[in-house]
Amino acid sequence: MAVDLAAAYSLDHGHGDFVLQCDFDPAAGHCLMDGAAGVSCAGQCPSAPQFRYVDNATGILDPYLTMAKQYGWANYMFQTNQGPSFPAHQFLFGATSALSAADDARAIFAAENPNPDNIVGCIAKTGAFVAEISPPHNETQKIYPCFEHDTLPDVMPSVSWRYYAPGAGSLWTAPNAIKHICEPNQATGGTCVGPEWTKNVDLTPADVLKDIGRCELRNLSWVIPTGQNSDHGPNEGGGPSWVASIVNAIGNSKCTNPDGSTYWDSTAILVTWDDWGGWYDHEPATILDQPQGDYQYGFRNGDSR
Repeated sequence: MAVDLAAAYSLDHGHGDFVLQCDFDPAAGHCLMDGAAGVSCAGQCPSAPQFRYVDNATGILDPYLTMAKQYGWANYMFQTNQGPSFPAHQFLFGATSALSAADDARAIFAAENPNPDNIVGCIAKTGAFVAEISPPHNETQKIYPCFEHDTLPDVMPSVSWRYYAPGAGSLWTAPNAIKHICEPNQATGGTCVGPEWTKNVDLTPADVLKDIGRCELRNLSWVIPTGQNSDHGPNEGGGPSWVASIVNAIGNSKCTNPDGSTYWDSTAILVTWDDWGGWYDHEPATILDQPQGDYQYGFRNGDSR
């Protein structure tokens, strides 16, 4: 049954919910995809909320559908981990949610959102922790959510970058959990003061439109919306229009690069959601063999409904 995009509820989508919905069959070697009904819901939940979808009768999804039809739609794009927002954004920023490069090699990842999750990363308060998952599926190890490993900016040092995010301590602000970028001013509960943070992290997402207008768009940008524009329930349904405003700003820009190309000629725009949001999907994720661990590859991402 259909629901509005601006729905006043949210489905649980931690790693445990992935395991529940997947219902892995060892004999067959794949997910049976029959456990979605057991995923919990919070807020003003309708009946069978896991199986709802957004009907585009009002046209609210038109910006997404127009872009998909005109440019491309990765219908089989599976989330790069089986957890919620915090580890998902770590993967988007640094291709791993591991504490370190050594842990990444051992397939040991941060698997969940930190607890408590009101302020996360290297500025989280004393007592904050995130559960790690190891190849045997153990989530007993809990660590402070401050990591030290290379990210995309580190492996591409000549590329300018900016990370637009809704708050310094947000689950979605991936650089706050990378110690050499954040450089917190105290051991716990402080603020990020590092030069890489100060120069490259912008805590007002709408500033991306100003940077485009001023011809100051960096080579590589992550644009994280506010909750109201995120499609993550509950939200206000502004996601499609917000994404379209950025794409249109780049498309209509008169800015040129040193080689004479325009922003539109030289910009690749990837629109993605950080996790699957707890919604039912019939397509099973790929389960990796050991020793790589099977925490990587979750359900097809798209927290919108």
